[in-house]
Order: sequence, then C-alpha cells, then structure tokens
Amino acid sequence: MLATWCMFFPLLAGAASEQKLPVINGEEVVATVNDDPITMDEFTRALSSIHSEGKQEGKQAGTIDYKGILKRLVTLRLIRQEAINIGLNELPEIKDAVDQNSRQTLIGLVRGHYVRDMEADEQEIDKLYKEAVGEFRLNSALFDKKDTAEKIEEEIKANDNFDETIKKVIADGTARGKGEGVYFKGLELLPQITEAISKMEAGSVSPVIEIKEGFIIFKLEDLRFPENPAAKEEAGKQALDYKRKKALEEYKDSLIKKYVKVDEGVLDGLDYELSIEEFEKLLGDTRVVADIEGEQPITAGELTEGLRNKYFHGVEPAIKKRRLNDKKKLFLYDTLLSKRVFIKEGLKQGIDRTPVYKSMVKEYESSALFDSFLKRVIMPDVKIDAEAVEKFYKEHIDEYSSPEMMRLSSIAFVNRTDAEEALEKLKKGTDFKWLKTNAEGQADKEARGLSSFDGAVIVTKDLTEDMRKAVSGAHAGDVRLYTSPEKHYYVLYIQDIFPSKPLPLEGLNNEISGRVIQEKLNAIIDDWADKLREVYKVKVYATEF
Repeated sequence: MLATWCMFFPLLAGAASEQKLPVINGEEVVATVNDDPITMDEFTRALSSIHSEGKQEGKQAGTIDYKGILKRLVTLRLIRQEAINIGLNELPEIKDAVDQNSRQTLIGLVRGHYVRDMEADEQEIDKLYKEAVGEFRLNSALFDKKDTAEKIEEEIKANDNFDETIKKVIADGTARGKGEGVYFKGLELLPQITEAISKMEAGSVSPVIEIKEGFIIFKLEDLRFPENPAAKEEAGKQALDYKRKKALEEYKDSLIKKYVKVDEGVLDGLDYELSIEEFEKLLGDTRVVADIEGEQPITAGELTEGLRNKYFHGVEPAIKKRRLNDKKKLFLYDTLLSKRVFIKEGLKQGIDRTPVYKSMVKEYESSALFDSFLKRVIMPDVKIDAEAVEKFYKEHIDEYSSPEMMRLSSIAFVNRTDAEEALEKLKKGTDFKWLKTNAEGQADKEARGLSSFDGAVIVTKDLTEDMRKAVSGAHAGDVRLYTSPEKHYYVLYIQDIFPSKPLPLEGLNNEISGRVIQEKLNAIIDDWADKLREVYKVKVYATEF
C-alpha cells in the first residue's frame, strides 16, 4: 500500500537546496518530526526512487514538486510516530519483518561494500562483446552418422582441401549443407558451435561436433565484429556482474573457512531419503553440523527444518524422488552458513552502526508501520458504493471511452496550386482513386518526411496538432487541404469517422473502484497528517529548492 501511495510523488530530474541546512549527527536535515530528523540523504533517496519507478513505467519526467515530496516524507514520519505511539511497532509480525529485513540489509551492505570498487576485466568485456556482435561466415556439412563424419574429417586433414571434399560429400548425398559460406550472428549459433569458433582462426576447420540433428564439420571462412556501442556497454555490465558474482562466491567461502567448522561426519550421516516419518524425527536432532565462532551452532534439526521450509508444497515428494541428500550440503553452505557468516562479518566491521544501515532499516520499519496503520486504522474508514463508482465514471468519461478514429486516404503534391485543383475536382465528384492515379504534380513517394494515408484507420488524437485542425469538424466523405512542415501539400479524404464511445461501466467496476478507493485513501491520509501536525511538532528547514 505504501508503494501505491508513493506513486503519487512527481518524477525526478535532480534536486538540490541552496539554503543552509542544520546538521544533526553529522547529516544535513531537511525537516524534523518530534525531533526525529528527515535527512537530505533520505530526501534524495526518495527522489531517486520515484525517478526509477517512472523510468520503469516509461514515464517522462515533468516538473518536480520538491515541496510535495518533502510533505509526503513528513506525513510518513508523522504516521510512523503515531503508529509507535499506539504500539504497532510491538506487534510480532512487525518485529519479525523488521528483524528479517535488518539481517538482509546487513548482508547486502557487506556484499556491496566488498565489490563496490571492482572494475570489469577488459579481456572479459571483449570476449562478451565479440560473442554478442560477432558474425561468422561458415561452410558446413551435416552428417547423420558420427563414424561417417569422422572419416571425412580424416580425409580433410589428409588432403588439406575442405571445400572440394565438402562439395563432393554434399553432391553424393553423404552429407547435407551448402557448398558456399553463409554469415551467422554469434547469438544464432548453438553454444557448442560458438565454443569451437572461440578457439579457431579464419580459414581453420572444426572437429566433428555433435548437435541435435547429427554431426557437423565446418570451416570458419571469415569473422567480423561490427561496431555496436550499446552492445559494448551491455558487455561491460555483464563482465562486471560476472566478476562480482565470482568474487562474492570466493568471499563467502573465505568467511566460512574463517569462522566455521563443519562436522562432515554428522552431515554425511544425515539420510533424508528414508521416509517422511524418519525425516520428521530429524527435526529434533540436536547434533551440531556446523560450529560458528562465537555464535550459536547450526544443528541437524535446524538444517532439516531449513530443507523442509524450502519446499513450498511439502517435502514428501522430494523425499520420494531421492533429491534431498544431494542438496543438503549445498543448502548448508549457500543458504544457512552464507547468511550467518555475512552477518557476523558485517557486525565485526561495524556496518550495523553506520548511518546508511540505520537509515535503511528505519525506512523499512516506517514502511511496515505505515502499511499496518493503513490496514488497522485508515482502511476501515474507506468505503465506497455503486453511486460513488458511477459518479467517478461520469466525471472521467473521456478516460473510459474508445477514442475517435478516422479512415484516411491522401494525395501529396509538390505545390499548393496542384493540391487546390485536386481538392476542387474531388468536391465536384471526381473519383478519389482515379485522381490519385492520374493527378500530376504529386510528390515523390520517397520524399523525406512524406506521410502516406492509404485507407488506414487512425486514432484522431494521434495525428499532429496541425493535421487535427485540418480535419476538425469533418464528416465522412469530406476532403480537406493540409500543408505539412516539410511543405508537402496533402489532399486528405476522410472516408469514415468512428466517433468516441463510452465503454460499458459493467466491465470497469473493479478498475474504477480501485481508483475511487485510492482517492479516498489519499484524502484520509492528508486529514490524518493535518491532525497529527497538531500533536507532533514539525519543523521544515528546506523551504527553498
């Protein structure tokens, strides 16, 4: 619900305040609510978040309502204060959610800190880039049988004449293929073909490669790599992502080695594939599987419970299919131990005491409290009926109507005089199709900026503003003159008009109900904010943007 409400924030281009802001605990503060500071970093993150959401939805950034965004942050903080005052922060579900998020946040910051200064390897970027844009001219032959393919491979090695040998086997039906090279993009090729090409030079011949259709031998006749800046950028991102993932995997292994001692005997002795009854007995097994320095150990029961929870639809099918014994070690290392050692390392580094960690945890807690406040305090007062839905429908009828459309045809002329003459002929009854075939002075069909309307149905609002003016008020069968910015003179024939029609309310009830509820919800939130401002002291320092 918080995310939905936040979508009403304007989109971001960038923000900065020129005024002098107070500093609390080393951070610039834009406002306080009951002495609880809203920092400039928090304000900037809100702006950045809204900008990201807008980009994902394909929205264009407009005028930025900085004051509106700050007002909403103050409202969130006011509701946080009230939620804490009435004890929502003590609810088990809130505590559990915040605790879980705190651990995930700490893990994320440890991992992010470790890889933040890494740069992609140029060699890996080049490799990925070439795989993405590479084009390869291949001359190939496909064989049904491996021994036949291997025999031809030996023959090619002996006579050093790939082209003639392949022509012969294709001609006599021993193989299928082409006797001349064809260019393929790297991404169009099978992985095993791409792997072979990566080890070849132009002019070299591949070994026999097994594919789904049979066995192939090919000659790499040529390779080229067209310039593609977008692909180069993407290759850089992929290379960096690969390097970071590899580094984090090695980092995890080093932390486990540093902090953990696994009892391989106990781990190997856990048999999860006997029966569901035997599996459930292991839930109470207190034997230590992994001893973590200075921490509570992981027991066989904890490992068993973790595996059980991993299967949403129950663990019994996995037991019957004998899948658990192979997964227990991976689950222990990559899930249970990975989380524990990253949290331990984060605490050792003091990341839990940093402003960024505290701020992120606090923002999540505020979000959780806001959601709980909405559900328990505000939502019970949000009620709508059929009359409210119908009223909203009528007030927004333009949004719930099919758009006006026209079926247009056109003739484009080089000069205005010819266009006007054609227009007069049409008004006097000349057939449009005949005129389009025979009229002189028409613009070249390949002329720059020329538009062509050949009986297509077009949404009227999708036409340019000047063209909409030209056809405004027209009826089916009318003809109009329109001059484009490129100085093409169009005779427009409006063949048909399909007026805008309201969509039936019956099919829109759910959508409109949601919008009505959201409007009421926003109004109630604003009312609450006004009331809470009378209870909790609010100071806004950022007044100039």
